[in-house]
Amino acid sequence: ATALATRCIKATRGTGEAVLIVFGHPDSGAGTDAYFGGLMKEMPELERLTHTDCPAARALELGSDGRTASLHAWGAPLKALGLPFARWRPSSQDLSHPEGWLIRRAAEVEGSGGSGAMNRWQFDCQEAWLAAVRPAAIAWPWENHPWERALVREARKRGIRTVGHQHTVIGPHMYNQSPASNPDGIDGLPDLIVCNGPAYRKNLIDWGVPEERLLIGGALRQAGPKSLAHDPQGPVFVALSSNHDFSARMLAALRRLDGSERRFLIKEHPMYPFGLEETGALCRTDVPLQDQPGLSAVLYSTGTVGLEALLGGLPTLRFRPEGAVAMDILPPGLEARPVDAGTLAEALKTLEKPEPLSWDAVLAPPDFEVWKQALCSPDEGSFRA
Repeated sequence: ATALATRCIKATRGTGEAVLIVFGHPDSGAGTDAYFGGLMKEMPELERLTHTDCPAARALELGSDGRTASLHAWGAPLKALGLPFARWRPSSQDLSHPEGWLIRRAAEVEGSGGSGAMNRWQFDCQEAWLAAVRPAAIAWPWENHPWERALVREARKRGIRTVGHQHTVIGPHMYNQSPASNPDGIDGLPDLIVCNGPAYRKNLIDWGVPEERLLIGGALRQAGPKSLAHDPQGPVFVALSSNHDFSARMLAALRRLDGSERRFLIKEHPMYPFGLEETGALCRTDVPLQDQPGLSAVLYSTGTVGLEALLGGLPTLRFRPEGAVAMDILPPGLEARPVDAGTLAEALKTLEKPEPLSWDAVLAPPDFEVWKQALCSPDEGSFRA
């Protein structure tokens, strides 16, 4: 039904164009994109394609700009009949590896549920789209997931330039972005990866990504250098995680502090809503961190808010849920104070404002000329880091 519903906004320009492949972020709009900032305004020839995680209604809404289509539109409804049977089935070679038990566990746990069907449908749709449209270049928010590796391989077969946008953060735990996680090593990486700043570019170099495949195109998603308002008596800004369980544990720890003199402003992750029940000192907010009038601290578990808080000069606490790994996404040289359910109360009593940090050492301002070169230049030798 989704494939049929989205065919009315199927892209028509096709061959020769550069195309962005994006998720259906709530902050995107007609002609604007949450992942690529003002790039669509700078490059009016760009088209946009929504990932299969984007529902038909949202894709149709974004498609009102005349430049956006949905990958669902290239899906074959008959192929969807086999999706309930899609599973990750590790090969015997994978399972015979010394760490084969971890692969078996991942297949049974992370690979269970609907992930197999979701990936299979994405693979089918993007392969059919590449074959039918054959754009000159594609770019997407690069995180090196399986669907992206498949996209790179299929595009390369057809001579289509691939540009990964290192749009978010990496840090010491994001091993997925290392070429060592690819069965084909660096061959599974995009032709170019446009980084949001020097710290994360170095992070990728240290993990083995060739320097000549890494550019700095700037932080298209993050605001530029901005000192955030600090008020020692102000509320604590709490950024919920994309992981529902992490958010639930963080809120449980905060509820045990209810009755203290602290107030907590709870902000949901924009892509993963959380049914928050406001009680006592816990209040929901829709105001982003950068627009808050005065905060005593920021509490987060995963995501970019911790980085933004540190760069903005606020006391920052990183919540680590018991029995799980909340990935540290901060680059080398940046550290938030780690807390858990047992140490949170004490940490809130002894908050310290961090030393000033250099925004330019971590991120860079948007450089649209780099993006134009990456997406439009036929001469890869002209790219500059």
